Amino acid sequence: MERATKYDVFISYSRTDAEGAETVARYLRDVGGLQVWIDRWSLVPGEPWELSLEKALQSASSVVLIVGPSGLGRWQEVEFGAILRGQTTGRAPRLIPVLLPGARPEALPVFLRDRTWIDLRKDVADERGLGRLVAGIESSEAGGEIAQEQQMGDSLRTAGDLAEATSHYQRALSIARAAHGRSHPIIADLLVRLASVMRAKGEYASALDSLQEGLEIGREAYGPGSATLASILNNMGAVLRDVGRLEEAGDCFRQALEIDERALGPDEPTVAVRLGNLASVLLEQNRLNEAEPLMRRALAMDEQNLGADHPNVAVRLNNMASLFLATQRLAEAEPLMRRALAIDEQSFGPNHPNVARDLNNLGALLQDTAHWAEAEPLMRRALAIDEQSLGPNHPNVAVRLNNLASLLLDTHRLAEAEPLMRRALAIDEMSFGPNHPNVARDLNNLGALLKDMNRLAEAEPLFRQVVGIFEVSLGKDHPSTRLARANLDRVSSAGGDGT
Repeated sequence: MERATKYDVFISYSRTDAEGAETVARYLRDVGGLQVWIDRWSLVPGEPWELSLEKALQSASSVVLIVGPSGLGRWQEVEFGAILRGQTTGRAPRLIPVLLPGARPEALPVFLRDRTWIDLRKDVADERGLGRLVAGIESSEAGGEIAQEQQMGDSLRTAGDLAEATSHYQRALSIARAAHGRSHPIIADLLVRLASVMRAKGEYASALDSLQEGLEIGREAYGPGSATLASILNNMGAVLRDVGRLEEAGDCFRQALEIDERALGPDEPTVAVRLGNLASVLLEQNRLNEAEPLMRRALAMDEQNLGADHPNVAVRLNNMASLFLATQRLAEAEPLMRRALAIDEQSFGPNHPNVARDLNNLGALLQDTAHWAEAEPLMRRALAIDEQSLGPNHPNVAVRLNNLASLLLDTHRLAEAEPLMRRALAIDEMSFGPNHPNVARDLNNLGALLKDMNRLAEAEPLFRQVVGIFEVSLGKDHPSTRLARANLDRVSSAGGDGT
């Protein structure tokens, strides 16, 4: 089988600049000794030109963007779009702008204006400028380094090693900024990935800073109506929701929804995701009459587009059930939860983490309706699934332990609940560090248990830790912080020394 040619450089140019582009291409080939792709030399008769272009872009380590007096040409913009798609998926050839006589720097795409370009405006055959171009192409190893660091970050994030994932994303950003400037789309993509790790670590302020920078780059690079911009807004909304800034979160989710409805169409599955996210914020704001029609629309869209037994439908059913719980419509919630469980068992098998999530949800409903004997085996099964599929020290296991402990409290089995809560706390401290909101949640649960057991001297320092963690991570006025402060005050006034 014939092997694809590996090109050092792809030449992108407007038809009106063909002569200047060929001058540059000849120098790179004849003097620089580089493997050059330019359509006039490289297109194969009878082969679709789009296919040839795509192959060349996939194999080139650099792209020279020729800009003449008329700016970017129509077909050049097509090539440019393909270049951006390749870069934002991790394979990042270096983009090198070259200005021909009569070109204006302001004709460059916005994110390339802060980059060093090759200036041939005085003479297209300027050997000094062309020599700099050869050196730039020969140093284009950066793209592979960016992709390698990003992929390592992705793998470590999936494995739960958030500290190492952060290091790799930060190294990828450093390389990308040096190679592509500070306003390139690949920077926005890396910032979103870094923000997802910061969010998982509970470093919400850092996550928001990264997303804000990514949003500004995205607006310039992609324009205000792009689906990529909607994705960044969606991620920002999720972090704002985490820290209780619900009005701002709703604004982000609403913007993302409006963009995707225009860009993708009102019935696209991504739009259902946006509807669900906006509805979740409205639910937290107790705006239930606004949330319900959005959830119903999202469910109907996924059933229509994906089929009634698709796993996405199970997500929508669980979301709708949570709204019914909030409105005390428990009889309506239960069949939705049971249907979601059946879908996920059929889709993934009986021992998948999604099944554990569904079992946990159904168990919580049964607990709320005092069906404790039916709820307990579901919660124990959910715990066993996550321990087996994710490992005994995964953060999801801590969630299952806390939920089972809550049921044991409801059935007055406090001595059985305590070791589960302490194990959950140890898992989260190991996974996230001592100052993460999940650790505060575990400390709060354990403190409440100790208070109920009249072990006030042990409970008080735990509640004090909770207040400290929430004040730093969520802010002093967040509802969780206020509740934690109230718990501390109650224990202190009751006599934290246990008397």
